Amino acid sequence: DYTLNSRYTLNLQHTYSVLNGGNFKGPSSQTTSASSNNKYLDRASQGTKAALTTVISPAMLNEVRGQWAYDNRNEDSVVPQPQIDITGFGTLGGNADGHIFYYATRYEILDNLSWKHGIHTLKFGIDMNWNPQRQARETNGGGDYIFNSFSDYLAGKVQQYQQTIATAGGQGVYKGMQQDHAAFVQD
Repeated sequence: DYTLNSRYTLNLQHTYSVLNGGNFKGPSSQTTSASSNNKYLDRASQGTKAALTTVISPAMLNEVRGQWAYDNRNEDSVVPQPQIDITGFGTLGGNADGHIFYYATRYEILDNLSWKHGIHTLKFGIDMNWNPQRQARETNGGGDYIFNSFSDYLAGKVQQYQQTIATAGGQGVYKGMQQDHAAFVQD
């Protein structure tokens, strides 16, 4: 926070966060899943905000604020193998989810005007957000073999196989722009 003079106050803020983790979403001592069924998590977030508050008159105050932020997340299987589920026994192999990612950025501008007039305290404002994002959260990308029993597994007798297969390289990937724009009047 910085007071520029009796009319203007400036606020600047920056945040940064990073997380890298193994054994994410995976087995603990309470599960029947192999440690190879774990996932790695890589996540980074960063944001910068600036705000200028202006005293226009003893009865009028204005705040303009802008923000840029991003949130990027990656999850990968510990081993690049399909998941093997054996009823009554446990889970072996990799994680069926495979690679999951989420990348989002936010650009925001808002302006609020407060005005004291007689018995009224009026507030007007606009808030505009643009959020480009790209993400893939499709499950079963790594494949999942399902066996009815351990003896079926040993005999290679698969009950069911599930996998999401990308076609033309784009299935399961979302890329788009979310926009939120708002205005308000309050008394």
